[in-house]
Amino acid sequence: MPWNCFSSQSDSPRQGRKYRRRRNEDGDANREANSANHHSPVSFAEVNESGALLPMPSEDVVNERFTKIVDELGLNRHLMLQLAPEKRWQIICSRAGGESGSPTAASGVDYYINTIRDMKIRLASDDEADSVDNLKDANDLKTALRTQPIGFVLEFITKNGLDGLLDLMSEMSSEDRSSHLRYCLVGAIKALMNTQDGRAHVLAHPRGISVTAQSLKTHNIKTKVLVLEILGAVCLVPGGHQKVLSAIDEFTVFAYERTRFQTVVSDLSFSLDASQESAHLQIAVMSFINAIINYKAGEESLEFRMHLRYEFLMLGLQPVIDKLRSLNNHQLNKHLGIFDLIRSEDEKELASRYGTIEVDRNNPNKMLDVLLRNTCHNSAYSNLLSILHHCLLLPVDDKYYSKYWHLIDRLVQQVVLQQSDGTDPDVAPLRIDVDHLVQQLLREDEARAILVEIEETKREREELRTKLSRKEREIEVRQLELIEIKGELDQLLSKLEEAGKQQSQARTREAELSNQIQDLVQKNDQLHRKCEAMETALKEGGATGIKLDELMEAPAAAPPIAPPPPPPAAPPPPMAPPPPGAPPPPGMMPAGPSMRKKIIPKPSNPLKSLNWSKLPEVKVDGTVWKDIDDARVFDSLDLTDFDRTFSAYQKNEEEDPIGVAAAKTKEIKELSVIDGKRARNCSILLTKLRTRNSELRLAILGVDHKEQLGNDMVEQLLKYVPTKEEMELLNGHSDECEKFARADRFLYEMSKIPRYEQRMTCMFYKKKFNERMGEAMPTMEAILMASKEVSHSRRLRKMLEVLLAFGNYMNKGTRGNAYGFRLSSLNKIADTKASSDKRLTLLHYLVTTLKRKFPDVLKVGQDLNHVGRAAKVDLKELEKEIKVLETGLQELRDEVSFHHDNPSYDPDDKFLVVMEPFLEDATHSFEKMEKTKAEMKEKFQAAVALFGEDVETTTVLDFFTIFSSFLTSFNEANAELEKMEREREEERKRREYAEQMEKERAEKRKSRTRQFFGFGSSNKASPSTTNSSITPADDGQELDDLISALRSADIFTEDLKRRKNRKAKSTKASGDSSKHRLI
Repeated sequence: MPWNCFSSQSDSPRQGRKYRRRRNEDGDANREANSANHHSPVSFAEVNESGALLPMPSEDVVNERFTKIVDELGLNRHLMLQLAPEKRWQIICSRAGGESGSPTAASGVDYYINTIRDMKIRLASDDEADSVDNLKDANDLKTALRTQPIGFVLEFITKNGLDGLLDLMSEMSSEDRSSHLRYCLVGAIKALMNTQDGRAHVLAHPRGISVTAQSLKTHNIKTKVLVLEILGAVCLVPGGHQKVLSAIDEFTVFAYERTRFQTVVSDLSFSLDASQESAHLQIAVMSFINAIINYKAGEESLEFRMHLRYEFLMLGLQPVIDKLRSLNNHQLNKHLGIFDLIRSEDEKELASRYGTIEVDRNNPNKMLDVLLRNTCHNSAYSNLLSILHHCLLLPVDDKYYSKYWHLIDRLVQQVVLQQSDGTDPDVAPLRIDVDHLVQQLLREDEARAILVEIEETKREREELRTKLSRKEREIEVRQLELIEIKGELDQLLSKLEEAGKQQSQARTREAELSNQIQDLVQKNDQLHRKCEAMETALKEGGATGIKLDELMEAPAAAPPIAPPPPPPAAPPPPMAPPPPGAPPPPGMMPAGPSMRKKIIPKPSNPLKSLNWSKLPEVKVDGTVWKDIDDARVFDSLDLTDFDRTFSAYQKNEEEDPIGVAAAKTKEIKELSVIDGKRARNCSILLTKLRTRNSELRLAILGVDHKEQLGNDMVEQLLKYVPTKEEMELLNGHSDECEKFARADRFLYEMSKIPRYEQRMTCMFYKKKFNERMGEAMPTMEAILMASKEVSHSRRLRKMLEVLLAFGNYMNKGTRGNAYGFRLSSLNKIADTKASSDKRLTLLHYLVTTLKRKFPDVLKVGQDLNHVGRAAKVDLKELEKEIKVLETGLQELRDEVSFHHDNPSYDPDDKFLVVMEPFLEDATHSFEKMEKTKAEMKEKFQAAVALFGEDVETTTVLDFFTIFSSFLTSFNEANAELEKMEREREEERKRREYAEQMEKERAEKRKSRTRQFFGFGSSNKASPSTTNSSITPADDGQELDDLISALRSADIFTEDLKRRKNRKAKSTKASGDSSKHRLI
């Protein structure tokens, strides 16, 4: 049997060219008419044995028979009946004569479907694949699919003939795939694809091309050639190129290939002889390679062509091509020349992009040099270095090391190949959107630049604020100094006045004392004279009668000291508080208001129940449910649709580096008296600080106003405050402090700082204050705003109103007549499934109803912007954090007070200078936070009570999580409905497009029929018909034409001409634009 006996072309290129020339001269209409005349379901015998036409019957009989033929062919009956009766009779006889000689005229579609089933049974029973029955059935099927009218092909597809044929091919064993039967079955697929409708169905079938590609795993050269020709031709039709790539990927898994195209290149490398079979395989492989590289995405994308070509070259294609040239096969050399020519042009174009003559892609060093030259002057250079750096960090000993490189390769391939609309011309290895990621990186760069600018502005603002604060403090200090100076001056003036008064008093007293002295001198003289007189009298013995007390004067008694005044009377004891009021007597509670009677429509059929928790009527007063009237919603609802949707009736359907560093220190004799582990850890901390003890002491005394210590370092330093025992040990060896180890010396020097531990605690509180406030305040504000939002949202109330109407309508009876429901019921409505469509729930129906009747309510998420954040807050943890801030503030206040009472005379001590302003600011901020906290609690409790929930047991987390979860489910349901709507719209567009394409194909068939039967302005073929070029965009061509064009390489020659013309035009356009720029 000849190699291409099932092809529409002959073996020799000369005969093929004659055939193509004859078909183009006859025109498309003649070609279709000739193929349509082979067989018809109408059975006539108007041709006698000699081949002459029989006498024409009556015109009515001719019209009746001719009408059947026209209807079968789907032609325009009105136009066809305008033919002369003789012409009509000639057509009838022509079709009847061709029909009588057909071996399959009496065989219908069911017969061939049964033959496929019989072949399956025979193969399953280990029957020989190349048995006579199998080969006869396969050849008959192929002939029928080639020669029968389009109605036969469509009926064959409609009755799952294509599925049966593909199943048969899929179930064949590896031995059977090398049989001649497999070749015949692939020929049947080719015959089916020779019509436009058949080709469309094969391409649309999920396994049509992949099962055909699996036939490449065979030892039958003819089968390989036929499959490669089919795949190459499919690359030229719309939508076929991607199908072929997907089929090749599936074949890689099916054939256990290391990489795709391995079998194709391997078959080519094993067929390097000059035999006819090898020549056919060589031409088929090269035509397939040229087709898959250069068409569809490869027509415009240099990246795609070089991407696929590189895959073939990595499989060793170039040495094989070099050997094939020595065979001197003219037709094969055309394909090899086309491959080399397009490759050379692509490499020149790539080199021109980088401003060089050639890029040696076989030398990694030279490729890296090209990349470095083109990235060294822009920001991409750092990214290239980062990529190389991280590639070096890949774990070489990892068992997945090669897979990591494979992943990087796939990622770079997709970045290069993916188009701007997100589509991938090759089968996408990873589901990523490169354009979206690039845009995101651009936005990140912009955001980063904005953040840098913001940080710079913040830094400048902080510097200005620091300078302003410093100046303000200096002014305050100067003002205080001025006040002190004024006070001292006033004191001096007061003292001066007092001194003047005292001086005048002293002078007066001096005069008085002088007078007293003179009196005393006189008295002294008198006493002296009396004493002399007494001595004289005693001596004379005549003064015995003189008394001693008469001669001397007794001094005056000092007045007694006045006793101290009595203490003031004690204040009266405080009055006892009045007793608490007695509770009101029972039975005096105010009665609840009378509730309005619920008027709820009765459903037309039993409905599913809504799982909710009713709010008792006595708790409705004072809540949001008091103003909600679901009766107003029933008039706007489509209750019939509601009954159908939610009917109760179901519808079926190793070594420490710090230790090493310490070991390398100078070998000196050090003294250490503290615990070894604590000393070692302290040394590690000091090593990280990289600060001398003197500098650290100044920073602590200055409360780190220069921001030398980070928050974490201050926190670590707090762990190494010297204890009382350590201070006693260190002070006991103070005379040897120069020999102290590093940690001991540090603790010794820090212990000399007054109130070191309290200073460090206050400094750490100051550093963490803004951070803690920055976390607590936004959290409380979120709860406050969320409470206000849920309380004042009109959209939320309307949504609850609609839901209340739904629930009362669905639960009419014992569970109905509700005036409100618990908020926990909100997240249960998604559990109620629809009866008509299991994908839909009551939540979906709520979204649909709101969209139709109350579209503004769909924006309820805009009213509740802070609910999501509030739903993540644990109020107990927040209150603990506030308590920590309050305790630390009080400790700071006590410490500032102590320093006021015990001032330090150390000029380096800046505690009061730094901490007093901070204490004032922190107190103000904390008071503001306390006010916010009180308002937050008040608004939250009011919101809880507004919705009828228990204020005592409902937490912030529970309350807002209900709304947050409901909003999330609500938005997801809305998105799902929009997705369903898009899918329905896409399905409608696909259906309309298919109908439009069917109409266009019908118009083309009618046009060709008119040309064939003589209608129209001329019987001559149109210029498009007489043109001998075959373009891959012509979807109406037969597969045989495309295969012939591929085999002869004519299609690549014409494509090269078109590419050169386009390049010349683009070069000219760029030249003209450059001239304009020069002018």
